[in-house]
Amino acid sequence: MEWIVSKGKKELKLQLKKPDVLFESWKIQYIYSIHDQTIHRIQSLPVTALGKKKTTCIINDDNIRITVVISDEGDHLAIKYTIDNLSDEDLSLDKVITSISRFSIPKTENYRVFKNGYQSWSLTRSYSLNDKEMASWLSCMNILQDTIRNLPSGKNGSFNSTMFIAIGSENSSYCVIGQGRPFNQYVYINTSTTGNNIQLDIVHDFCKVIVSPTLKLRADLIYFITNKNINEAFDRYFELIRSQIPIRRKIPKGWCSWYYYYTKIDERSIYHNLDVLRSKGKRFDVFQIDDGYQTEIGDWLSINNKFPGGLASIARKIRTMGMVPGIWLAPFIASRKSMLYQHHPDWFLHDDDGKPVVAGWNPNWDIFGYFYALDTTHPEFQEYIKGVINTFVHEWGFGYLKLDFVYAASLCGRAYDMSLTSAQRLKLGYT
Repeated sequence: MEWIVSKGKKELKLQLKKPDVLFESWKIQYIYSIHDQTIHRIQSLPVTALGKKKTTCIINDDNIRITVVISDEGDHLAIKYTIDNLSDEDLSLDKVITSISRFSIPKTENYRVFKNGYQSWSLTRSYSLNDKEMASWLSCMNILQDTIRNLPSGKNGSFNSTMFIAIGSENSSYCVIGQGRPFNQYVYINTSTTGNNIQLDIVHDFCKVIVSPTLKLRADLIYFITNKNINEAFDRYFELIRSQIPIRRKIPKGWCSWYYYYTKIDERSIYHNLDVLRSKGKRFDVFQIDDGYQTEIGDWLSINNKFPGGLASIARKIRTMGMVPGIWLAPFIASRKSMLYQHHPDWFLHDDDGKPVVAGWNPNWDIFGYFYALDTTHPEFQEYIKGVINTFVHEWGFGYLKLDFVYAASLCGRAYDMSLTSAQRLKLGYT
């Protein structure tokens, strides 16, 4: 990959060659709080050191310094960020936004943008610049389907993507911009269009993480990959971020109660389906019981009266038929009616007014009620959820866990330990 760096007007201008892509007029926005004051600054990104394969840019104010290093890695560019707290006080870092005011691929018409959804219920698709991306008018649906920290504007040519985005045209070239490891923040990559001009905003969302004095905080890498073939550009990006942990190649076949029974399952219907399988001489790799066995959302070990024999006996029956017993649970949420909510309100994330953070609404559980996000950094909750998993797996014999609504752990709010970002809180919940 060839690149040209310009220091004109003390602003970074980056041009990639073969294929040609232009990134012009770079700025950094940063939002933080210190001494009960919220500070929002926007500064042009100047080139402070220029090398053959590496360019360094530094901005700062009295409290914070942000160092951006752009390196040519051969077939892609990598951007590294370091944030230093220069003050003698804790500061609360909300967002760092890299804005590129002018993005273009020469000789390109009919741009298309591929946006990646925030989670499994979010929309993932490609758009033309004449399209618009909309948010729901129901706030509870936005929590369920998207991240409320990065909702679309509803304007033509404006699209909000999470983790990675692709922009280009089949008549010219494509550019994939994506987040790299270690995935310690949520990263949003957004586009907005004015006339023929495309602006990019790369948002590192720290979600008000506490940065101690003299602490050096590293933001996740950002990759720029260009190629005339969109599939090859994506393949290279996914190769850069792929896990080093071996992935099971065989895709298991399974039975799940949800898509026929929904929450209307009971002990009799589960045994009936097992008997039908046995009578037909069939079996699956996994036989999974879904939502509907618990007394309330959050009280996972409190089994309702539709399962008078409990769950362990069902798990044993499933294993005798040569299948792995599976169970559904949503470990990071609880309803207001649950014993967990009533007895341990301090285990939840809270907003600035001290109210529990709403994680969504599900009419299958309570037509009038919301459910709330638990705080994975709270030591007592950590012990509780470990006990739940240990009971399901080691005492009751379930070898397959279907974990749902896990996004709740990464909602923004006041946590027991604010030294972790929202993304790190989600990762902690899995450990």
